[in-house]
Amino acid sequence: MQSWKLAGLMAILGCAGALAWTAWASAGPTAVAPGAGLPRSVDRDSAAGLLAFSATLAEDRQQITLIDPATRVMSVYHVEPKSGEIVLKAVRNVTWDMEMTVFNGTSPLPQEIRSQLQQR
Repeated sequence: MQSWKLAGLMAILGCAGALAWTAWASAGPTAVAPGAGLPRSVDRDSAAGLLAFSATLAEDRQQITLIDPATRVMSVYHVEPKSGEIVLKAVRNVTWDMEMTVFNGTSPLPQEIRSQLQQR
């Protein structure tokens, strides 16, 4: 059973590597987040392709986030380091999230700043 999980992990990593190579070969590296510990992204097609982000979490668990800009859907996976098990953690359409101007914000809120600037 573990060999199937390892094969699945290798297939995903192979696809991610192919995506990275395609992005690099066609347009050079498209997006690398600066700073240590921040996720790196691989862009398959800058206009409408799948974006893949990878980050190392606690206990060497890997998190892979896939974003489809065309459908505005993101998916988050965790990869267990010892077993290679890939677990889907969340899927979300962010279309309506991006329509909000404030959520879980603290002062000064955008409308407060706008109001202060308009008083000048």
